[in-house]
Amino acid sequence: MTRKYIAVIQAGGKGMRMRELTNDVIPKPMLMLNGKPMLQWQIENIARYGIREFVIITGYLGEKIIEYFGDGTSLGVAISYVREEEPLGSAGALYFLKDKIGTDDFLLVFGDVMFELDWNRMIRYHENHKGKISLLVHPNAHPFDSDLLVIDVNGRVTGIAPKNHVRDYWYDNCVNAGVYIRKNYGDVQKPAKNGSGKRYTDQNDRTERGVWLSHNRICERCRNAGAV
Repeated sequence: MTRKYIAVIQAGGKGMRMRELTNDVIPKPMLMLNGKPMLQWQIENIARYGIREFVIITGYLGEKIIEYFGDGTSLGVAISYVREEEPLGSAGALYFLKDKIGTDDFLLVFGDVMFELDWNRMIRYHENHKGKISLLVHPNAHPFDSDLLVIDVNGRVTGIAPKNHVRDYWYDNCVNAGVYIRKNYGDVQKPAKNGSGKRYTDQNDRTERGVWLSHNRICERCRNAGAV
């Protein structure tokens, strides 16, 4: 079965926390795990659920990714690429995908996340709850230095509790896993810097503008490489 969804993988960052392993010769998503780079594990897991079209956003050492995967034929998928010429944050590069994505909902995955997910379940959740964005969320082992999601009783993400704020209250250990399903491009904004000169992340931008984000807590395996 082939699904209508396109999978977008963001693989443009420098991966500063993993430099001892990458040695600045490969991008972090190309780190080898059990004989395959992280990106290949991601693509194979997603393709198993009938998703055959991929767009990979590249940046730092992106040519290594293109050299390895090419057009995706060897994996039985179709891969195209978008080059991020300057770091735009996790939301900024999305603006430049309009011509590749069209108006359909799409998967969005950070390239440094290892997972073994049931995408049928994730897609079913997204379609049933009708949020603009559905986030995969999970507890982590270091909530004290993580941005935590604030979620209401209806499952809506209403805000973000930044890691640099003092938390002298009870909080839910719930973090964004870096895996999303997002509705089409009707409200994607052209990338702009906020007051501090930094680029917005997608979830910061959406929650500040009141866009509906729903969450899906997982029981499958999901791990950010920077936290290993």
